[in-house]
Amino acid sequence: TYSWDFGDGSTSGSPSTDPAANHIYNEPGRYVVISTVSNAFGSSACSMVQIVHNPLTATPAVASSPIVSSGGKIYNVNPDNDTVSAVDAVTLGKVWEIAVGDNPRTLAVSPDGSLWVVNQNDATISVVDPVSGSLAATHALPYASRPYAVVFGPTDNMAYISLQGTGDLVKLTSAGVLIDSVGVGQQPRGIAISGDGVRILVSQFISTGQDGKVREVDASNFTVARTFTLAFDAGPDTEASSRGLPNYLGPPAISPDASHALVPSKKDNLARGVFRDGQMLNFESIVRTIVSRIDLLGNSEDLAARLDLNDRNMAQFIAFSRLGDIFFVATQGTGKVEVYDANSGTLLGAMNTGLAPQAL
Repeated sequence: TYSWDFGDGSTSGSPSTDPAANHIYNEPGRYVVISTVSNAFGSSACSMVQIVHNPLTATPAVASSPIVSSGGKIYNVNPDNDTVSAVDAVTLGKVWEIAVGDNPRTLAVSPDGSLWVVNQNDATISVVDPVSGSLAATHALPYASRPYAVVFGPTDNMAYISLQGTGDLVKLTSAGVLIDSVGVGQQPRGIAISGDGVRILVSQFISTGQDGKVREVDASNFTVARTFTLAFDAGPDTEASSRGLPNYLGPPAISPDASHALVPSKKDNLARGVFRDGQMLNFESIVRTIVSRIDLLGNSEDLAARLDLNDRNMAQFIAFSRLGDIFFVATQGTGKVEVYDANSGTLLGAMNTGLAPQAL
């Protein structure tokens, strides 16, 4: 006799050798399936994780980052000494290191394979040959614009760069010619672009007012289509939660099925204090770290799905698995990468990384 527990609350029992061939799941998730075989002499069981996911976009979404992987190498910026490094992805040995501009923050691989490095303090882009590690070109951006993030559109081969100083998102050709610009509010930093190249999400690093902000730019007409607000958390203040404003927003991460985006940040409890609500400040509920979820189908924050990462410090970067069933969070102050179930929000595990992981 064969019996099955499909992990979604449904079971099946049958003398058939294949009773589960046509089981249908109604929701995406990671389901633990248990199969039990019994006869007159006893029973035995085995289990597996069945991953159920929505259809994936034909082309994955992209996001800005200080570290990228391409052609068997891993490239990263070194802001403290104004260089970019290349590391062999197999041996993990350094292949080369080259000086670029002042305070490099992010980099991206261009359509021709070269590396574009954004240098914030001198408002330039260094174009680097990925094989030799030599400087191929330098593109100037508007003076004092403090560029931060760079990402190439997955469908149009254009470069999109956030200018933290001027509050603009600019579009450049692969030759480095600036062809368009749109205002996206104060302190724009992280950029994510949907796999179809239509939706560009830009996070506002420092929050103003009573909510965090992520702005969506329509790539077709290069105008702001909408602003997603990340709500002030009503709390309560407990050992494992607090009130607070999402602040210091990291780059959005768009899910592989394009249904939602996750935004890492800290959360500042501006409601607490002797002159605010009469309560003394404490270490548990003043500054916490969170992951906010934006519903890209309903175009609003899914506040119920927000994760408050207890005893963690400064969620900095998020990356999804290929199927989108799990996501990884780098927590800068805790020195960890944590793994979460993308559908339930359950913590699945964690890895120690050393000091201050910035990206994945």
